[in-house]
Amino acid sequence: MKLWEVSTGKCIKSWSCQTERLHAVSFSGKGQPLVSSSDEQIVRLWDVDTGECLNILSEHTSQVWSVSFSSNRSILISGSHDQVIKISDVVTGECWNTLRTDKPYDGMNITGVKGITAVMTATLKALGALEQGSIPS
Repeated sequence: MKLWEVSTGKCIKSWSCQTERLHAVSFSGKGQPLVSSSDEQIVRLWDVDTGECLNILSEHTSQVWSVSFSSNRSILISGSHDQVIKISDVVTGECWNTLRTDKPYDGMNITGVKGITAVMTATLKALGALEQGSIPS
């Protein structure tokens, strides 16, 4: 991950931040933390001056594709592949709220359904269907 000075095009900081692919980065301003997300299903807050990881938010259960700060920089919003949005406190990392959309097949039990392919089963599960013993995400 690299932080660039826009006016000069100079790289200010460079550091290794995650073990998987990096998906999103948001910078909240001078003296404020930087946030990143990746395939690891976590969000990391970084001290821009030291490069130190300040906090790891691990509330997501799927890859985190987007991260952003609120206008007052006290709230972090993160969105993941499983269509879940988390609203968290920047300082403590506490998740204040989880937003998720209703899926058209939420809770439908497809255990033992005949005549559907593995692809159809995967699609139904992505749309909320469950197989017996499955735990909803």
